[in-house]
Amino acid sequence: MTEDQLVSALLEALARAGWKACHFRPARTAYGWRTAVQGHPGAPDIIAVHPDHGVLLIEAKSDRGALRPEQVEWRAWAEAAAVRFPGAITYRLVRPRDWRDGSLDTLLGYEVAA
Repeated sequence: MTEDQLVSALLEALARAGWKACHFRPARTAYGWRTAVQGHPGAPDIIAVHPDHGVLLIEAKSDRGALRPEQVEWRAWAEAAAVRFPGAITYRLVRPRDWRDGSLDTLLGYEVAA
């Protein structure tokens, strides 16, 4: 599963579980791939909100993908905010293998029917 496939699958799962979510897609420009976002680089791939589950920040990576330094900084800030506001903010690095272990069901707040 590629990172793009993972992001698409996550967005579909979030929608099924009742979350509002967004993802900013990169686009090819004359200068290479760029994501038109103003602000600090390294923001999580998906930002999702649920009235019962709070704010979920998801960084999607392939099973072998590594966080860039600016993504590590975002994770540190998000995790610090989660300590200060317990239960309101969750940061999660998600990889394709997380589909297999069932941890995403709990994270998204639903159980998949057998």
